[in-house]
Amino acid sequence: VSGGECAVLPAEIAEGVGDMPVGTTPLPPPAGEISALRVRCCHCMQTFCSQCMAYPFHRGLSCEEHQNEIKFGTCRYCECALSGPGFACEDSDCQVKFALSCPRRLPCSHPCLGLASDEDCMPCLRPRCPSAHPQFTEADFCNICWCDSLAGAPCVRLGCDHIFHFSCLERQIAMKWSTTDITFNFLNCVLCQRRIDHPALRGLIAASDEIKARVEAEASRFAQEKGLRFCLEDMLRLYSYYECEKCSRIYCGGKKFCVNEWPSEDDRARKLCPECKSGKCREHGTRGMVYKCKFCCRQANYYCWGTTHFCRDCHLRVEMGESLDKLADGNSCKGPSACHFGGDHPKAGEDHAFCSLCVF
Repeated sequence: VSGGECAVLPAEIAEGVGDMPVGTTPLPPPAGEISALRVRCCHCMQTFCSQCMAYPFHRGLSCEEHQNEIKFGTCRYCECALSGPGFACEDSDCQVKFALSCPRRLPCSHPCLGLASDEDCMPCLRPRCPSAHPQFTEADFCNICWCDSLAGAPCVRLGCDHIFHFSCLERQIAMKWSTTDITFNFLNCVLCQRRIDHPALRGLIAASDEIKARVEAEASRFAQEKGLRFCLEDMLRLYSYYECEKCSRIYCGGKKFCVNEWPSEDDRARKLCPECKSGKCREHGTRGMVYKCKFCCRQANYYCWGTTHFCRDCHLRVEMGESLDKLADGNSCKGPSACHFGGDHPKAGEDHAFCSLCVF
């Protein structure tokens, strides 16, 4: 505090008794030993440290850390005081970020916040810099994680000119779709919905493009099987596609309309293709398979939610709001003479299929 605006304080400190200077008032210490050193001058009301006399008080830092902050600055990522020369503290996360970060300085002398692997540096994100990016600053939060500023981790600028943390984009693409059915919105920028494009992310994007090609192939096969006019955009917009949790095959699991309008109690069931769910013929494979409605004795016409076979009548009853449990309880088999499958099937609520080529 010596040299401050309060002329009385330095002399009174010199006359202090014990650990507490004369003319000062100790503040109620928050949690932690460091805060117990925080006192306020009764004359100028300035807070300072009763041990190293630094003012204003170095909240959250020990005296040694405060001196290091003055001498070496703060970590580029977590803003804690550095213990020696450098740009990142000894924390493992900060060291990983520093290894990925571009080491170059921009023509304006500010550090580049991009990746070390980038051929061209990002625009400056320092506020009020003449060459700063017109939309983003280093203090802005990343629009994917919303928990850290852009300065808190290495960033990338996409082809659409939007800037995000590299690790956030990497995680978004690696986690793929967040819905039960396959969607590819994760390959788009969250701000403008344009496709993500950056050299450091192309390996991850290529793996997702392979899945997209498999979905397109299944959409084409399904349209041909059902006699539909094939338009890829319409097939992806109208129908839900899933990845079988057993054989990893991509399959069509019904219309998106069913998923959106009538959420299913079956929705959390394992997503299995019809063959893995109900079996296939050892001799003819899937060519002649006929699937029973899960809730009655009729032949299934629909496969909805990626989990459930329906006939037209049962599908209509679900559309009208009937629960699946009630549907199964009210459809007991009427016996071999009235049953489409001759009574040879499990009870309502269980899956069943048979090979028509073997029967006929």
